[in-house]
Amino acid sequence: MKAIISTVLLFVFLVGCKESNSDSTACAYFGGEINNPTADYVTFRHSKNKIADTLFLDDNNRFIQKIDSLNPGIYFFSHGGEYQMLLLEPKDSIMFRLNTADFDESLVYSGNGAKKNNWIIRTFLDNERKARKLSEYFKMEPEAFHNMIETKRTAAHDRLNDYLQLNSESEQFIELAKGQIDYGHFALKEIYPFGYFGNNKMVHIKDLPEEFYAFRNEVDFNSTELSEVYAYSRYLFSFFDNIAVNEYYRHHDFHESFDRESLIHSLSKLKLIDSVIESEQIKNNLLKFTTRNFINGCNNLEQVNVILTDYLNRCADEVSKKEMIDLAHAISKIQPGKKLPNIELVDALNNTHNILDLIDETTVIYFWSSNYKRHLKNVQRRVLQLKEEHPNIKFVAININSDNKSHWRKTLENASFDLNSEYRFKDASYSKKAYVINSVNKVILVDKNHTIIHPNVRMFGNDMENLLAGL
Repeated sequence: MKAIISTVLLFVFLVGCKESNSDSTACAYFGGEINNPTADYVTFRHSKNKIADTLFLDDNNRFIQKIDSLNPGIYFFSHGGEYQMLLLEPKDSIMFRLNTADFDESLVYSGNGAKKNNWIIRTFLDNERKARKLSEYFKMEPEAFHNMIETKRTAAHDRLNDYLQLNSESEQFIELAKGQIDYGHFALKEIYPFGYFGNNKMVHIKDLPEEFYAFRNEVDFNSTELSEVYAYSRYLFSFFDNIAVNEYYRHHDFHESFDRESLIHSLSKLKLIDSVIESEQIKNNLLKFTTRNFINGCNNLEQVNVILTDYLNRCADEVSKKEMIDLAHAISKIQPGKKLPNIELVDALNNTHNILDLIDETTVIYFWSSNYKRHLKNVQRRVLQLKEEHPNIKFVAININSDNKSHWRKTLENASFDLNSEYRFKDASYSKKAYVINSVNKVILVDKNHTIIHPNVRMFGNDMENLLAGL
């Protein structure tokens, strides 16, 4: 049966758009097959659209969508909280396959337009592999690191040129491919000083070789075509994080340790973003995420109000403004000394509980997602250690995925979790907003009376040890 379906899909893909002669109105086909699906649908949108289409999987975990009057460009598809991009152009008929156990690494395309998209995903994975080696790169001297990155960037461009010699591709693909290569490598150079110097010697960023940042002359800070491409976005965030260091030391003694999470550093980034970026779309996104990141990690409401006011004066996106105002309001309710907001949880037997009914002693509430498998293993190991060291402390684990419950239960069983302390949100969207959860790293510590001791303690580090030891 599967062979018949595959043959039919292949036939549709090969002949589907050939009758169209006009590039401006040409159709395209997009389809996929997902192994180990975590939901029964895929979302799909053009990079310029905020609203996504929902494409449902059939009984064979496949889907296919015809796109009439295609708007060529970068598209995003997501499943189970993970996403990837692809380039769709007139008369493309693209089918992908992936396994959710290894989402990005297993992704492969076939059909018309597959070659360019397989190139895109390979470049993405190459950038990710290099980023994972940053801890090794931090040990290199600046000159050696600079030469190594430039050598790797040149080699990547050589591979792209070889590919283009054999394949005729559009200017849009060439711009995207070059952008992935350049901004992927540029970001590593912006991040490098934070690891090489560390917080105690960050002031010496000014002593890097003159040619270290020569590449900045090649940067287009207003590339709306690349604005949602991960390599480009990562570069921009890293760039402003970097250049704001100089402003930080205008307000602090040179011998002081650098505080990346300080109010002055975040305010400096907002000011620089506002002055450097001309594109309203890119500027508003950078302002929003910089402000959100600070608010999420801040327990000082006065500082939250300071950065919110600065952000509101700079941002022109009314929807984003409301989001940040709502975030600041939610943060004000998740503060030390406040009562933990009540939410509904569902246990492994599908019973519903109020979270406050589960807290009858000092409790650590932590979160996990099946999308972050390394974190899942690490947090499970860490909690087992803490339980042994602090038997008087209760631990409650909450899955933040919006997946179907069968996938959640399967994950629990495969990971050999203690089902008595495992829960998921009954209403994930509402609960994540109420607890201001934008990362699986969030941990909330409350006492037996439901009073918040710490709204965002670090699970991995001395903070947790010191807090629990003092209880």
